[in-house]
Amino acid sequence: MNRQITGHKIIKTDSLNESQRVDFINKLYLVHTEIFSGVDLQTFRAYILNPKAAGQKIMLLYDDTAIIGYCAVHFFNVIEHNTYYVIRAEAGILPQYRGNSPLSRFMFIEIFKYALMHGFRNVYYLGTLVHPSPYHNFHKFCDVIYPSFKHETPQIIINTITELVHYFAITLQGDIGGLICQVGWITREEADEQLKWQQRKEEDIQYYLKRNPAYKEGLGLITIIPFTLINLMSVLKNLFKAA
Repeated sequence: MNRQITGHKIIKTDSLNESQRVDFINKLYLVHTEIFSGVDLQTFRAYILNPKAAGQKIMLLYDDTAIIGYCAVHFFNVIEHNTYYVIRAEAGILPQYRGNSPLSRFMFIEIFKYALMHGFRNVYYLGTLVHPSPYHNFHKFCDVIYPSFKHETPQIIINTITELVHYFAITLQGDIGGLICQVGWITREEADEQLKWQQRKEEDIQYYLKRNPAYKEGLGLITIIPFTLINLMSVLKNLFKAA
């Protein structure tokens, strides 16, 4: 039986001074290391306090006064050959609290507000997903995701991914067509939990496992979601359904 999340807080990291940032990252990293391995403190800080981001927000989840989960959402204005408005995120929650957290709702609401601000044009979520669970979660809320078992990834999306991979200095494992990259984040889970994921029958989970069988070694599946108005309406519909 999952334990109870008793509260949450949203922090804008721009409002923190340097000493507050150091204290914040140190406390959050202690929680992070209970959820993931493979990332040292300085690397974690660079993810959470991303210097390229135009803005970022973090939701913290609590059990009483103890932090038990987080979702950091970052907003980027990427100007390469085209201008892209890109959302990236990191999230984790202790296993005993999983199943009914507000983290997905928080992230999708922030994405919706950001897409609305930019008129739903050239707005993308870009992930390097190191576990089938977030990929499965995105498929529950969004109609259009790349790559997907539902459709081929068009060349124009591959071109966009190529530009964003370059901008964010993502290290590919193989060629761009494979959409696999080096991340280093490894979800801590027991062998029986890994086996449960292998045995799941959902098409999106099986597709992820086929595309990225070495996720347990810290490899990620590069995943992009275009936040058109149609896709965001799908998100809103599914958010209300899940509420």
